[in-house]
This record gives sequence, C-alpha cells and structure tokens, in this order.
Amino acid sequence: MPGSGKTWLARRLAPDLGAIHLRSDMERKRLAGLAERADSRSQTGAGLYSGENTDRVYAHLAKCAEDILVGGYAAIVDATFLLRSHRALFGELARRLSVRLQVVYCDAPVSLLERRIQERHAAGGDASEADLAVLDRQLKHREPIEPMEALDVVKVSASATYALDCALRTLRP
Repeated sequence: MPGSGKTWLARRLAPDLGAIHLRSDMERKRLAGLAERADSRSQTGAGLYSGENTDRVYAHLAKCAEDILVGGYAAIVDATFLLRSHRALFGELARRLSVRLQVVYCDAPVSLLERRIQERHAAGGDASEADLAVLDRQLKHREPIEPMEALDVVKVSASATYALDCALRTLRP
C-alpha cells in the first residue's frame, strides 16, 4: 500500500544487496514523458493510473527487471503488486530466468498509511501521487496473496524500528 515504507526500504536494501532499484512511480512518469515530480493531473483509476496504463507499467518493469537480471545484477521492483496478474508476470520471469523471487510485504496499520501519505503530500517533492483516495481504492481492490501463488513472502512491519535489519537478515543470499 502507499505509505507502507516500500520505497524507504528498497532504497536501503538495494546497496546492501547490490541490487538495482526500480520504482513504479518513477517509471510510470518516465513512460508518460513526465518529470519525476511532475503532477500528472490524473484522477484515481484514470489517466496514468488506468488499468490499461498500470498493466503497461508492470510490463515495462518486468522488461527492465529482465534486462537487469540478464546483465548479472539483482533487481528490486518497488511497486504495490495489488493484482495477481502483476505478481504472476514476475513469477514467470523468475522461473524463465531461474532466479529467486521474493516478495517483501510491507505491512502497516491503515492509520499509519494515512498519516504517512498526508505527510508526504504536505512535504511535496515525491514521485508518488498517491493520496487518501488512492489508498482507499487500493484497499478495496487489492487481491490478497494466495497460497496457490507459491510466492516466497517476507512480511515486514513498516511501523517497526527494526524493519530494515529484519529484512536485510532475511533477504541475504
């Protein structure tokens, strides 16, 4: 979810894991020809955030991740992965390239997500355009990870002060 600490954690994990960090917020803007911090003026679920465009962004992220992996580097894909179809795209990529796929699930109470989103909006200057309406929509439309997806999931409490150390210990090769 937005505000769960995905980007914060990815930025800290990437150097330690020798990984390249792909951020969906930035790639979405790049594909649209917008600057990182530009306001797309898209409505929730429309424009840059329509289902069709979101599928395009995940396909682009998968292609970028493939290029990174084929080049011999690790990749961290920083995105919400709310839909099974998006998770399946990366599961297939991992199987095809015979690489390990781990999902880091950043968990936080809704009240903390709301507070962080409001603080980020007030501060400005971030590529994410998620607001409380986006959070509400995502909470209503997310597809929970099911056992049948057979994903290696590491759950990290985004509200815990030890989240980074916990994730680093778990994700080390």
